[in-house]
Amino acid sequence: QKVQRNWCRLEPIFMQSDDIRAQLPEDSKRFELLDTNWKELMNDAAGYDLAVQICCAEGREEALVTINEQINTCEKSLNDYLEQKKKAFPRFYFVANQALLDILSNGNKPLKVAEYLGD
Repeated sequence: QKVQRNWCRLEPIFMQSDDIRAQLPEDSKRFELLDTNWKELMNDAAGYDLAVQICCAEGREEALVTINEQINTCEKSLNDYLEQKKKAFPRFYFVANQALLDILSNGNKPLKVAEYLGD
């Protein structure tokens, strides 16, 4: 559940944000690989009828541990990137990380960024 939740949160950031992909190319490639592995794992799991069969499949635990470690590495790099942006622009310290990601990834789309700006 933890792997799925983290993958769901990071997938749009690393797979759809051109800014993040440009700023964190190695982590974007890492995420692409783990994204492929995660989707293959889920497609394989869909072929089973019982949850016990899915959980006990050979190599399943190791695959999930590996994917989780890669997610953690990507998340750490993303947090370091956000920290750099906050140091460059101290006002960002008052913005939630998800909002900051939206602002940074849509910096050239004023209408999308406008919802985060006050009157």
